[in-house]
Amino acid sequence: MIDAGTNGTNASSDIYYPCQTICLNDFPEPSQTKIPLCTLKKFPSQINHCIHWAKEIFEELFEEGINELQNFINDKEKYISIFTNSLNDSELYLKVNKIKYFIRIFENTNDSNIIEFVMFLFIYHFNLSIDLLLKEYPLDLKLEDGKLFWEIGKKPPHIIEINIQNLDILLYFKIFYHILSNII
Repeated sequence: MIDAGTNGTNASSDIYYPCQTICLNDFPEPSQTKIPLCTLKKFPSQINHCIHWAKEIFEELFEEGINELQNFINDKEKYISIFTNSLNDSELYLKVNKIKYFIRIFENTNDSNIIEFVMFLFIYHFNLSIDLLLKEYPLDLKLEDGKLFWEIGKKPPHIIEINIQNLDILLYFKIFYHILSNII
């Protein structure tokens, strides 16, 4: 018997021989603690939340993004109808722009197209998304009991502007540029 499974970018496969190896059912199920989606998408405040958030962004871009590009190329009308009917404006904006930038990069692989895409991703994740979140949950939002929403274990995010003096931002650009330039 062969057992194989995938979980995002993780995968496993094992071969079991009847009466020779331990049975698949004898292995305990791995304990996976799921982080609630709202925590992951909107309020990642602990280091493990932030790691999962970054991993999800990576997978959305380099797994789903490439698959979406292929689906778009194969059937533009079907792709557009599916996403325009099922996504909110922010998600649709991200998907449309990912496709646009991937097409630009694949058609003309030059530094300026790659840097433009990296700038878009940075502005989307660290500026626009945060701005939308703070409009939905303003800093002065109070709960029914009168406590401030952001006082109950959630840390309010702040918009990060592109600043070439900031080494973390430069590292972000360098890493994304390197990844994008090597997948093409």
